[in-house]
Amino acid sequence: MDLHGGNIYKLKRDGIDEMLDYSSNINPLGVPKSFKEAVIKNMDDLERYPDIDYIELRQEIAKYNNTNLENIVVGNGATEVLFLYMKAIEGKKVLIISPTFAEYERAAKSAGKIVNYFPYEEDYSLDIEKLNKFLTDEDIVVLCNPNNPTGKFQDLKKIEKLIEILQKKEKKLFIDEAFIEFMDGWMDKTSFLLENKNIFILRALTKYFAIPGVRLGYGLTYDQELLTKINEVREPWSVNGVAEIAGKVMLND
Repeated sequence: MDLHGGNIYKLKRDGIDEMLDYSSNINPLGVPKSFKEAVIKNMDDLERYPDIDYIELRQEIAKYNNTNLENIVVGNGATEVLFLYMKAIEGKKVLIISPTFAEYERAAKSAGKIVNYFPYEEDYSLDIEKLNKFLTDEDIVVLCNPNNPTGKFQDLKKIEKLIEILQKKEKKLFIDEAFIEFMDGWMDKTSFLLENKNIFILRALTKYFAIPGVRLGYGLTYDQELLTKINEVREPWSVNGVAEIAGKVMLND
């Protein structure tokens, strides 16, 4: 297995023709029919560059999250947004709550940051008091919620307590919510409801809408200074026309 999921293409090149791939946690209902129809209907749009500011796409994401487009940045999958965040955020030390997704470490190290780890409890719950005592000079705490691969969810009250601790210590919180839509009543459980600018939330259409091959992710935050820095370092048109159609159509499906 490679660092990020199972590389089924390499396995096939190595002569393994039949396999069961458990490395991607994707909605079994598959790609929404509305997206397939929209791509065919808007095929001529592929002759033009996407809107460099992705206004309509961000408006749909904003509506989906009951917020304003000024609080949103889009990327070529959640992975690009993660790497942009690590590149733009100030601070040199990152604390990752683990076991979890391997790309957090790679993104942090690619931005020249030092990585440390804090373990979950045996039942994969997060002990806030232990974390408070463990924290030293880390600048950013990374949490996946629901966690990948354990599936454990830390409720909003616990996140609120965590951010109170981090604010007092002048630290930032990065939360990956790529799997939150699989939870019942997820809109009442997202950390974005805290409206705290010290929190950055990562989301993806990959999992719930079953489009890992399209690559579309986004970030949510009330930290306008951070969003400005991210937009200064991001590449133009990283979200392609097909992904733009996906976001504008599937969030209303």
